[in-house]
Amino acid sequence: MNYILKLAVGALALVAIGCGKGEYKPVPVKDAKVEVADKLTPEQLYPLKAGNKWTYALEITRELEGKPAESGKVEIGYEVKSVSNPATGVTRGVILMTEEGKEKDEQVWEIDSNGVHQISVGKTPITFSPKQTIVRFPLKMDEVTDYKGTGITPLGETGTMDYKFSTHEMQQVDTDSGRMSGLFIESSGTFKTPKSEGVVGNNSWFVPGVGLARFKQVVQVKGGRSSLTLRLKSYTIK
Repeated sequence: MNYILKLAVGALALVAIGCGKGEYKPVPVKDAKVEVADKLTPEQLYPLKAGNKWTYALEITRELEGKPAESGKVEIGYEVKSVSNPATGVTRGVILMTEEGKEKDEQVWEIDSNGVHQISVGKTPITFSPKQTIVRFPLKMDEVTDYKGTGITPLGETGTMDYKFSTHEMQQVDTDSGRMSGLFIESSGTFKTPKSEGVVGNNSWFVPGVGLARFKQVVQVKGGRSSLTLRLKSYTIK
């Protein structure tokens, strides 16, 4: 998922696809079996039904060269505003984003037999071209897939992206709703806008029947670094 960070960030070599030293590391599920993941469906991982809601605790830390580190916390909400079927077997959801209860933005997502895809960001949509597949089906554990395209970058500007995605087995993950078992998705790569370029690393955990439970993002461009953590607080699934 893309969370727009208004910052300038650097030291490209520091970003990795996983968590850095001293940062959060999930615990693998001891009884996880391959067949458990094989039974998952895109609909389970991102339930797109009108009225479904998720509330998250969002923490952001920014480190800019020559300035003290800044951090902040805020409550973010997502609600499926409407659902349509633009093609056979395709479910498209318009998701309203709120910050501390105030409407902020919209995103469009799709699910189909090929996976979970992000389509656009913004009330005036900035579209991913091609659509960005976050979870690819059929699930193939540890396989790396490429994404090259255009759309909204982590800095909130339109640009080009060159990312790699990989899916891993179920893991136990801590949230503000307690510990859950989620499918672990890693992605990392580079992005470029007319004003800047940088690297990003994302870790996402999708819980069957719930949706996104935890998200970790690290962004770096010349001059600084940003870290973002999203933890599920509550949810309503119809």
